[in-house]
Amino acid sequence: GADPVGQDHRGIPGRRAQALWRGCRCLPEILPGEDRCRGAGTGAERVVVDDDADTCSNLSDIFSDLGYRVETALDGPAALEKARRRCFDVALLDLMMPGMDGLRLYQAVHKLCPETVALLITGEPHHPRAAECLQAGMRCVIPKPLDIPPLATLLSEIAS
Repeated sequence: GADPVGQDHRGIPGRRAQALWRGCRCLPEILPGEDRCRGAGTGAERVVVDDDADTCSNLSDIFSDLGYRVETALDGPAALEKARRRCFDVALLDLMMPGMDGLRLYQAVHKLCPETVALLITGEPHHPRAAECLQAGMRCVIPKPLDIPPLATLLSEIAS
């Protein structure tokens, strides 16, 4: 059966996840064998900011395999320092981090690099701060656990 939040038995996002993905203008379904990373290999730069080192490492590996240059940071201040040195095309920002949450980080990065597209990643997509992130200008809220094929499609669309 279908899980309204997660995925059904075929790995297709449930109804609420599909609605979130539609807000990101990416495909809610990816068929097996379909080219999942059209537009990758552009050398576009991404930054992943999450206080969970495994999340940063895993996303870095996946996006590097798709042809993106990826940097990671485990907290807001480290990510802000990276943004001071160079602007990223896309920033994937965790909502709940100690010290500086994803919203405060986005606001600071946006002042330095207004062209950076920010995506919020969170285990609490219905948290009031997530709505504030969207109002502040972040592109969309992506629920954890992350569904990689639609996220790869979204990154490809942003790159093209």
